[in-house]
Amino acid sequence: MLPKSIRFLFLLSIFAIIWSIFYIDSATFSHNFAQNSIQTQSETSSKLYLSGEVNKLEIKSWTEIKTEIKNEPLDPRLEKLLMSEENFVNENTQFSSIDSLIQAFNQTQDTNLINPIVEELVSTYQFIPAKKFIQSLTNEQKYFIDPNLDILVTFNTFQLSSSSAISNLQTKIENYKSSQSITADEANRYCWIIALMQQNYQYFFDISRSFKNQRYQEFSAKIASIQTKVNQPGDMPSYYLDALISIELFNQWLFYPAKVLALNAVSQNTKYILPYQVLAYSNFFSNSRDAAIEYFTTLKSLDPESNDKYTFFIWIAHYRAENYTNSVLYLSQIKSTSIYYPDIQRYLILDYLSLEQYSKANEVFDNLLQSWKINASDFYSYFSEVFFKPYAKWWELNIYKANPSLAKQYISSCETFLASDQTLSSVCAYGKAGLSLLQQTNIDLEAVLLELIKDYPQWVLFQALGEYYQRHNDPTNAKYYLLKAISLADSEQERYQIKSLLQKVVE
Repeated sequence: MLPKSIRFLFLLSIFAIIWSIFYIDSATFSHNFAQNSIQTQSETSSKLYLSGEVNKLEIKSWTEIKTEIKNEPLDPRLEKLLMSEENFVNENTQFSSIDSLIQAFNQTQDTNLINPIVEELVSTYQFIPAKKFIQSLTNEQKYFIDPNLDILVTFNTFQLSSSSAISNLQTKIENYKSSQSITADEANRYCWIIALMQQNYQYFFDISRSFKNQRYQEFSAKIASIQTKVNQPGDMPSYYLDALISIELFNQWLFYPAKVLALNAVSQNTKYILPYQVLAYSNFFSNSRDAAIEYFTTLKSLDPESNDKYTFFIWIAHYRAENYTNSVLYLSQIKSTSIYYPDIQRYLILDYLSLEQYSKANEVFDNLLQSWKINASDFYSYFSEVFFKPYAKWWELNIYKANPSLAKQYISSCETFLASDQTLSSVCAYGKAGLSLLQQTNIDLEAVLLELIKDYPQWVLFQALGEYYQRHNDPTNAKYYLLKAISLADSEQERYQIKSLLQKVVE
């Protein structure tokens, strides 16, 4: 299946670029970008292009709606859906976003939610919010935190200038070790990291001899190899060791310890590129955007050959901070001759959509269409942004209205560009279905949607099918597909909207 939006390309490009940057001094950054959640554009409020009636409805509880359906003679499909409670989100305990998880915890004080909240924050490198959440817990609630999660958060949130940071870390590790909440190997690993931060490499290797964990042994061997390389006869300064080890700490998600060693290297050589890269990326991934921008800006002057790459990450930092105007400014600095230029066009679209500059977004969409660099994902993303997202969210058709003829060109060009690959024919069908939903054009919408959900099992397509059957006085199919839409929806807002449609069918 093709990616859900142009943001998938965005993630892949970051992955490729960062690998190309970090193949330095025989050390690479191998961090797992699959877990990184690039912050997508904020969903701005828009006027409804459908009737506002649904916002005034007194929506019944999900339990009430399901009960009403169960009290009717059931189609076997409906019965199976309603009996499979795991297909639906339990409104009291399970939510799709971190905000909803925290809201659920605040309402229920369910300690089973504590670790999922911290894990979700850590997986997106939101260590400061994770620390604040942990600090907000009572002493009784803190008992339920996974010790290793707590320690990881602590290692990524201490003040670099604090004289007590190391002693605070050591105290926390010792407390967990004394209560047998962490193993001896785990405790030694954390002491090991502190030894590296303090550049006490002898103590690091002394601790390493006690390890039984193979992964820790391998890490120790890697550090030993780096040290041997730096200590070979020649003119390699000792701070090279700090810089190279900082990369290894970065790879362990230990961004702040990595910063400590990188800053030490920079203090001894302000022209050394590698520690600046560690500082830039460590701040980037720990969401310290201003610091990341500062270090990337420094790198642009130190390493002009990689100017486009650093400019690209400055753009991302501004984009994540919702400084979309600055994002456009930095993307515009990358020349059309750059190998990144086709991707830059895709990212400009995100900025212009966030700025609600729909005419400019369409200009870039048109540029992509006229280029030889357009691909199936671009067509899919256009159809998603122009047709299905407004339909799903009940927004105004702003992009479509800014240039209606471009939508038809995209559908026509899709069939031309992708004609040689039958496996991609569903992309063009996706666009046709979207246009049909908005214009009520004469296609067999039922057949097209039924075929599309095989390739794109999206809640919005199931919602569209439910509404189709509702318009055609087929309540059984309408209920089935709206229930499927609820089971696949990503947020409470989406589920609320589908429930309002389902309630009309039930009544």
